[in-house]
Amino acid sequence: MKKIWTSMFFIGFIFIGGSQMPSFQLPFSNSPMEIVVPAEPGGSWDMTARAMKTVIDSNHFFKKPIQIKYITGEDEGWKYLQKRNGHVISLNSSLLLSNNLLGKGTVRYDEFHPLAILTKEWHVTAVPKDSKLKSAADLISVLKINPGQLKIGFAPSIGNDDQLSFVKAVEKAGISTDKLQFLQYNNGNDLFDALANDEIDVASGSVNEALAHFKANHIEILVTTSEKRIESLPDVPTWREEGIDFVFAHWRGIMGSDKMTKEEIMFWDDVMNKMVKKEEWEKLLQKNNWEPFYKNSWESKDFLKEQNKYYHREIEGTP
Repeated sequence: MKKIWTSMFFIGFIFIGGSQMPSFQLPFSNSPMEIVVPAEPGGSWDMTARAMKTVIDSNHFFKKPIQIKYITGEDEGWKYLQKRNGHVISLNSSLLLSNNLLGKGTVRYDEFHPLAILTKEWHVTAVPKDSKLKSAADLISVLKINPGQLKIGFAPSIGNDDQLSFVKAVEKAGISTDKLQFLQYNNGNDLFDALANDEIDVASGSVNEALAHFKANHIEILVTTSEKRIESLPDVPTWREEGIDFVFAHWRGIMGSDKMTKEEIMFWDDVMNKMVKKEEWEKLLQKNNWEPFYKNSWESKDFLKEQNKYYHREIEGTP
């Protein structure tokens, strides 16, 4: 855990079962397929990779099971990808953009080939079960009096969407965000364990990471960043319901190295397009409280350009 006082500057031959095979011969035909998770096992990236593996393997998309490779540290994982050919893909998210803007990473989104955007999920603001803060309005009231009074936890990286979504929401409520007191945790499990144990006053994280602690009656969830109430949290209001016009979703996708050929990109486009249409995929989305957000490789390329502009505005204050 790290304590942070922050301001907004951080802020071949492969077959696809039950489908027509690609008409081109791929150079990685005899290589094992690999998904890079640029983080420790157990987090949301890992869950996404495991969901992909479940659907791909159960439908026999490839001759051999797809492998998952864990490389701690986003930049290290993505640098590994840069040295690989078309049989290796990696998970990504907005951290690919924000890390570079914050000077925390050296790789850029335009040094890779985007292959798909897969899911989006919402964030929650939560408090310990015995907290005196019973609503988002209570939270805002306390922060208006003294923005640095509360210990606010997030995970895993400075400037990620967990932290940014909280900052932008309270900023819209008139809070001076440069005085907020943030504490950084390694992963969502550590974050919500700390919240349940009263080590922090507030946590900002994903719905999926918070839900188990909420169902175990260890924490309370005050508000979500969703457009409407979340099915698994029917009694929890949105920021909009609390009078703050704020909606924020966190997305995840996949990409390949810039060594990928057009044929390899087309191949992965076909694989992802088939995967997201499988019933198993839809069930895993529902189980993990993710929403479908599929974009193919060309749509993903445009999406990342727009997202990069957005994070430039929010982090650096540039248009």
